[in-house]
Amino acid sequence: MHDRHDAGAVGLVLVFAEVAEWHTKIAGLPYNERNPEKAKRLLKEAGYKGEPIRFITTKEYKWMYDFAVLSKQQLEDVGFVIDLQVMDWATLVSTRGKPELYEVFLTGHPTFQHPVLQVYMDGTWPSWWTAEKKDQLMSQLLAESDPEIQRLLIEDLQRFQWEDVPWIKCGEAFALRAMREEIVGYDNPTDWYLWNCGFAS
Repeated sequence: MHDRHDAGAVGLVLVFAEVAEWHTKIAGLPYNERNPEKAKRLLKEAGYKGEPIRFITTKEYKWMYDFAVLSKQQLEDVGFVIDLQVMDWATLVSTRGKPELYEVFLTGHPTFQHPVLQVYMDGTWPSWWTAEKKDQLMSQLLAESDPEIQRLLIEDLQRFQWEDVPWIKCGEAFALRAMREEIVGYDNPTDWYLWNCGFAS
């Protein structure tokens, strides 16, 4: 069994795991281009002057710290100055609610949940994504019962996310799990819930 999470700088994108019901394959989105020269050009066009970018992370989740170290290297390779600040998880959670204290953080979320259940879609959660079009699409998703129409709305939401860019997906992480075959009643959700489980007789 495994648990799959997406990890993203300042949140994450709605690219769900391929095994998830809400996974989309939309052509033409600027994801994972791997084009450092384009990044350098865009950075120059944006007028970046070498101001330090405060990037907060923690070692309490190894995958999170590893992503941060790799991201720091790649960002510096195209011209950013990165101030990587390592802190305990509780301090990071407190700090990420204060946008004046940092520019970037990494986190992860389950990729199996429906978009309306994702906390990062709430405008009160870092990165505080408030957009009228996003709110309209979310309201339509909440009211729609037809799975095919929901999928079209999710694709519209996906496209708009890449126009507005409130966060960037920067990878996927996996957690392996093992369970003795004598255990019965476990249905493998994205987190460990052992209610109603027991041993086979």
